[in-house]
Amino acid sequence: IYSMNLSYNEIEKQVIVPISEGKAVGLLEKINTGFTSKREQIGEYVLSAEMVSAYNLFYMPTNIPKFSFVMDQLPKTIIEELRTSHFIDLGTGPGTFVLAYLDYFKGQHEGRVVGVDTSKLMLKQAQKNVDGYFPNSKEVQFSEFLPSLAPDEKKTLFWGHSLNEMGVNKALDCVERVRPDTFFIIEPGTPDMFSKVIELRKKMKEKGYHGIYPCASLDSVC
Repeated sequence: IYSMNLSYNEIEKQVIVPISEGKAVGLLEKINTGFTSKREQIGEYVLSAEMVSAYNLFYMPTNIPKFSFVMDQLPKTIIEELRTSHFIDLGTGPGTFVLAYLDYFKGQHEGRVVGVDTSKLMLKQAQKNVDGYFPNSKEVQFSEFLPSLAPDEKKTLFWGHSLNEMGVNKALDCVERVRPDTFFIIEPGTPDMFSKVIELRKKMKEKGYHGIYPCASLDSVC
């Protein structure tokens, strides 16, 4: 169970620019349109500090609980793998799932925690969130680039509501570059995303990966 204070007033302290509730609601409607009916505009929400702040206000409290829920479904051996490996959050946005990871392990993680994103504003917001919630966190950094890690180091690649924007081919390119021991995604339950997951599932099986959760076998019908 997560322990962060995810009240509106607390999250409001962390945004990169002050924003009223009314303004946030209007911007969130525009962001939601990008995620649904006008997906060609999906990337626009990272272009202004106000939109990033509005995104942070809404999606942090709705996304963080998802991480602890999924983690609690996993075998203890896999949880220990995640705790002791480097955790690389691709498309980290405002660092929502980096925060969820730090909160879940309560500072007891052993590897580096790296949030990667192409948006400098999102990275700025992510750093502010970590500084606010976990000021003494160790080995946490945010970057526009994938980290350089030795082949023999344990690595977890994580996508949290970012694979739907990145697409399967770019995701597989990241897999080739990082060669993760564990591949972990939390994505929207839409028909479009489901088809991408099925495609990705097939490709990951070809690379020798096997399922843990929710499918125990990549040979079964999803």
